[in-house]
Amino acid sequence: MSADRPAGLDPPERSTLAVAVLATAVVGLVFGAPAIETVSAGDRAAVVSPTPEEVDADPGETVAVEVVLRSRGGHGGVGVESVALRALYHPDYLEVVDVEHGTWLEGGSETDVESDATIANDRGVTEVTQSRVPPAGGATGDAVFATLTVRVVDDAPPSEATIDFGETAVALADDYPLPIYDRAVTVSIDGGGDPHESFDHGDLEDLEGSDPPIDDGTDESDGGEVDSVSGVLVAVSLLAAFAIVALARQLSW
Repeated sequence: MSADRPAGLDPPERSTLAVAVLATAVVGLVFGAPAIETVSAGDRAAVVSPTPEEVDADPGETVAVEVVLRSRGGHGGVGVESVALRALYHPDYLEVVDVEHGTWLEGGSETDVESDATIANDRGVTEVTQSRVPPAGGATGDAVFATLTVRVVDDAPPSEATIDFGETAVALADDYPLPIYDRAVTVSIDGGGDPHESFDHGDLEDLEGSDPPIDDGTDESDGGEVDSVSGVLVAVSLLAAFAIVALARQLSW
């Protein structure tokens, strides 16, 4: 006895449905998986990750914050030409006393890297910049871009102070900017307390302050790419396999 065929669909309709399912899966495999993998791996974006993200400190105490930059550059393999790392904080609670540059932009083809830093503690802003001259295709990778030495102000009351990196700017070698995904640092002062009030940092394009001695650091960047997420490809491949099975069952009705 043959199995009952599904009601409501004649053979041509069932074949059309099955082919549509298979076509959707194939399109997802060919186009969707690379796109998801690319975004997940940090392609066409820059990720700013400070360490530590949470720290306890008393007034007068200093904390070293390593800021890691992760990016695979932009479309067509274009790398990063310049970075302006901006740390924003409330000057009644925190101040930056030293800056050490990393070697992130030295990845890729050999070129000169120009470094600078401006500490404007009265405005609660520290800017650390590096650029490749000439760009030589730009740089990509996953490494420490800069280390900030942050000091808790002597008369800072117990509170939760933050260091925000959301105003950081990263430009590609083709002059296009990259979107920034950042994490903030939370400093629990003298046991912690309520978050401090907001502060107006002013125009960040008009920044003046002290210029600390430039320290290029000793950490080496391997210039490698951020690891991709292979699990996405596995999931989409399974989707295609299920679609093929569905097609075979439809054609056998």
